[in-house]
Amino acid sequence: MRIALDGTVDITTRQIGWLELFSPDIVAPKGQLQGVLQLGGTREHPRLGGNAQLSGFTAELPALGITLRDGALRLDAQADGNAHLAGQLQSGEGVLKIDGTLGWGLQSNPLQLRVTGSNVLASDTAALRAVVNPDVRVKYADGDGAIHVEGTVTLPEARLKLESLDQGALSSADVVVLDPAETDSIQALPLNLELELVAGENVRLQGFGLDALT
Repeated sequence: MRIALDGTVDITTRQIGWLELFSPDIVAPKGQLQGVLQLGGTREHPRLGGNAQLSGFTAELPALGITLRDGALRLDAQADGNAHLAGQLQSGEGVLKIDGTLGWGLQSNPLQLRVTGSNVLASDTAALRAVVNPDVRVKYADGDGAIHVEGTVTLPEARLKLESLDQGALSSADVVVLDPAETDSIQALPLNLELELVAGENVRLQGFGLDALT
């Protein structure tokens, strides 16, 4: 039996703390979410209409030592069942941009995103400081065994301390674990990576007697 879907949701809220559920690395997200969404089709083949926009987005990523700011993301549903996604956010002096489509529950219209940017601060910790210029495509469809990520990431500036990485993950002094209780492990969706890393003229490797500048 097919179950028909029919409904409209009006959204206007600044309560976006639920975004932390999508990643344990996101801390204290702020911003405003607003829009009008129409849900149709069936449970097997849902269709999303309307539009939604996240604006004024900021969040901290303590594990990477960076703060995301001036973020915006807009979703506009299209007549063919796809939704167009476009957005950007700032990290360091650079801006990361996202553009693509989301096929709402249709295998023939998978998630397809292009991520680009210039001088984006990707990490700023004692072990790793990296500024990147990405040009990456992300694809996923129902039934795929992995999320496909391919493209080029140029590092115009990076500093990598090899000895710190060899010691394993180091927690920032600002990060406090309040409840270290064990939790059930969750199997993550695998990644199929085909990335080309291009080192610029200001990439330094330090540690174990090595101090090299590319």
